[in-house]
Amino acid sequence: MNDIQMGCGRTGPFFSFEPAGIVPDIISLSKSIDGYGTPMALTLMRPEYDVWRPGEYNGTLRGYNSAFVTAARALEVFWSDGTLQARATASGEKVGRALTGLAQRYGLPAPRGRGPACGLPFDRPGAAREVWRAAYRAGLLVETAGPQDEVVKILPPLTIGYEQSEKGLGILDEAIASTAGRRAVAASSDEREDAPSGPPPPTARADQQIIGSTERGKRMSVDLVGFLGVVLVAYVVPGPDFLVVVRSATDHPAKGRAAALGAQSGLCVHMLAAAIGLSVLAARSPVIYDAIKLLGAAYLVYLGGRAVLAARRSARRRRAGHETPAHAQGFDAPPPAGDDTARSRWRSGFTQGFLTNVLNPKAALFFLSVLPQFVHGDGSPARQIFLLGILDVLVGVAYWFALVTIAARLRTLLARPAIRRRWEVTTGWLLIGIGVGIAAA
Repeated sequence: MNDIQMGCGRTGPFFSFEPAGIVPDIISLSKSIDGYGTPMALTLMRPEYDVWRPGEYNGTLRGYNSAFVTAARALEVFWSDGTLQARATASGEKVGRALTGLAQRYGLPAPRGRGPACGLPFDRPGAAREVWRAAYRAGLLVETAGPQDEVVKILPPLTIGYEQSEKGLGILDEAIASTAGRRAVAASSDEREDAPSGPPPPTARADQQIIGSTERGKRMSVDLVGFLGVVLVAYVVPGPDFLVVVRSATDHPAKGRAAALGAQSGLCVHMLAAAIGLSVLAARSPVIYDAIKLLGAAYLVYLGGRAVLAARRSARRRRAGHETPAHAQGFDAPPPAGDDTARSRWRSGFTQGFLTNVLNPKAALFFLSVLPQFVHGDGSPARQIFLLGILDVLVGVAYWFALVTIAARLRTLLARPAIRRRWEVTTGWLLIGIGVGIAAA
């Protein structure tokens, strides 16, 4: 049974063939199975038919790690009870009533389909494609189907809200009106059966109740807890920004805080790019992605190389007996005094933190692959990405500042020239190694 497009709740129940009582031997699933939009496909079969040997079976959508994670999470969240199925069924009834009203108004054949997956056929050749073009220009995505592309196919998201559904059906109505060139005399545009001007009908109110404010608040609170957990894990796992902030903090606490703010400012750039869609272009363009990756890797190698060279210069000065306290701490010359020193520390720390994260393509991928999992369809995706990104940045600032306080305590230990040089060499080579690893990935 091929349930690639109509499975995973598209018609109401998880499998489209459940109402018919069919028990297949083999089932193919894809598209919505991953719960997020990443490539994944499954083939379910009875054990007695599973005779494939390793490497014999293949497909166009081989799942990868993140798809397995989102697929498992989608099954746990959306299919642990009957809420999503009830919502999809209510949405299907609404779409069915709306398409029936449109068919009667414009003298079209009866709509087809089951649940939210519906189609509106047209008698006139080419009419369906005209409606498709008009809807696309107005901001609505529909498809055409049938041997002659004579059907406009509707596949709304299972998580679509009442207002979004109303808006989409209204655009479809206008698209048909603009191409059909006439309306039925028996119905007026202000008396649509599927979209009355008064309060929503009882079935619509039931649909809204399913996605009511109480449930949305509960879901949002659960998602925020999960999001905060993911963010904390991402910060605790050391990366290039971790090393840069710690190194800066051991130079001076103020420099460490500046590096932390710079690192978070770099994340803000990725957050804004994801919210307006620029990160998608970068992630899908190998040239842009590789350019950012190589620039970031080169910058880390530069920071590491500078630290290693400074440590070696300090060792030579010590052997020659010309080392000053400033040289022992890794400086090439005594730093300026007064306000210039503070400004220099701030500028140096902020720049290092900012460039480290803004040139880190993995930071961009976090906002593209992880953060959107906590975005709901009921509101503006860009606004939700922005708000979650701000929360991520604020959590990061608190984490980095706590880390700076801890790392600054190492300054007493690092005041000894020999230990300071080992620290510079070790962290420098770590930065070089991370940079080389990023470039080779």
